[in-house]
Amino acid sequence: MEIALRDTRTEMIRFVFPRFANPAGNLYGGWMMYWIVEAGMLAAARVAEGSVVLASLESLDFEEPVRIGDVLRFRAYVEYVGRSSMEVAVFCEVRHAGEEGRRLATQAYLCFVAIDEQGRPRPVPQRVVPLDPYEEEIQQRALARRKAREGRIARRHELAREVTLLSNLRRTLHHVKLVMPDDTVFGDVMFAGRLFLELDQASAILALRTAGGPVVTASLDAVDFYAPARVGNALDLRLHVNYVGRTSMEIGAKILAEDFRARELRHVATAFLTFVHLGPDGRPAPIPGDFTPQTPEEQRLYEEALARRKIRLARRKRHEKTPGDSAED
Repeated sequence: MEIALRDTRTEMIRFVFPRFANPAGNLYGGWMMYWIVEAGMLAAARVAEGSVVLASLESLDFEEPVRIGDVLRFRAYVEYVGRSSMEVAVFCEVRHAGEEGRRLATQAYLCFVAIDEQGRPRPVPQRVVPLDPYEEEIQQRALARRKAREGRIARRHELAREVTLLSNLRRTLHHVKLVMPDDTVFGDVMFAGRLFLELDQASAILALRTAGGPVVTASLDAVDFYAPARVGNALDLRLHVNYVGRTSMEIGAKILAEDFRARELRHVATAFLTFVHLGPDGRPAPIPGDFTPQTPEEQRLYEEALARRKIRLARRKRHEKTPGDSAED
């Protein structure tokens, strides 16, 4: 069975209430991540005609600030279907309170996998077909992302057993949460959007400590899931500051799941988040202090973060941007 790419479009509307905002009145980045995954999941589940789980998030970039009272419109498209996986793009537009028109607030690219009742991959019954050269180009870009990811996920079973923790780091945070039934959508696997919400809030605490003032989430780099976090597991987040620039910083996270019954610790995923320090005027402001790496491990993390920063900045140049300050210095 075939479906046109444009017909996979799924829309979702969200109103930004105060409970979704940080102390500065901006939308918490974790809620945006939650809704991005939710919108992508809805589109993927329609095409898969059943349950899906997030396998990878290729990138998620924040393009426009979102505040209390704003209205968000999410548009999700399934751009390519493999045997059991689907490449999905999600765009979020914001209409600021009291203003006309919409602006691009966030865009993300994700991969979902269709699963059966036992949580195993199953074939997707529909195939997405492009109807014009523009849609063909979109599908080719989705295929390129898929191929680039193959090398990363080839070792996922091995990486799921990699639970060694970093040492000799000065700026860290340890956060633990018990996975509950209301953290799931399908079966007993933790919903990825809920995981990202928890991750962003914990990472923001470390970013606040480092910057000594308000921060906002600027981006979430590629995240591949190696193992699930299930109901009854302890979600164990090990966070550390990898890089501090003039106004921005990168927080690295090793996400673990502890299964008490099996007495097993699994590596769920590794994530890298970028935060920007804001001044009293709400614009990017310098981060005070000396954050020169002091140990070989800190130096390694710093250099790896610099390489990822170059990729992020190149990616941002390809995105449409409104005039104003860069989200990352």
